Amino acid sequence: IFPSLFQEASKAYLEKDHELLKKIITEPIASLDNRPFETLSLAHEKIKTRDFCLEMIAINPYNIRHVPTKFLYDSDFIEAALISDGATVQFMPSFVKQNEKFGLIAVNNNGFSLKYFSPQIVNSREVLLTALNTKGFSLSQFENPELMCHDSEIAEKALKADPKAIQFFQKDNPLLKDKYFAIKMIPYNAKLFALFDQEIRHDPDTLLQIVKGKSVEIILYIVSQEFT
Repeated sequence: IFPSLFQEASKAYLEKDHELLKKIITEPIASLDNRPFETLSLAHEKIKTRDFCLEMIAINPYNIRHVPTKFLYDSDFIEAALISDGATVQFMPSFVKQNEKFGLIAVNNNGFSLKYFSPQIVNSREVLLTALNTKGFSLSQFENPELMCHDSEIAEKALKADPKAIQFFQKDNPLLKDKYFAIKMIPYNAKLFALFDQEIRHDPDTLLQIVKGKSVEIILYIVSQEFT
């Protein structure tokens, strides 16, 4: 039934009936595991135009596995596919995975796509900061998240994105001796307080700035850590 379904979709596209095309390829009968079926796998090469392939990728990113190879070497096509879903990079040539510009485009909408890029791109500060802006992204997929958290901007974004990032702050982290970092970040995760240098935890002025205007829960947690 899928080939005949695709014939209808192909005809709809060739006749520029995009609404019918969308209806056909998103019907339940055309799905596997609740994902739109990889319709492009059944396409005849003659109708695999650039625009048609991009439409199919937008509906199901895995359709990129069935596009003509020439498109995977076309910068404009690559950008459009990555904008649709950064994870499509896993099916692209190696030169794409080594390009910082493509890395930024990919992680801007899918931070987890960073794992498919070369070590050079993974270690790019700009790319990593962009990835940390995406929902659900975590440093846990990297080999050295502890060292990454020595960078104040990366550490701040990591903590705001994922409270569990506290596990990457080790005692030798210089940020744990920075009272301004403490004042800024402890309100996001009160458990950070116990990790900071004793001089910071016992400094009245720093403590006052940390708890000023903050929730009762944070104040009580700090009091319980230091004075009980």
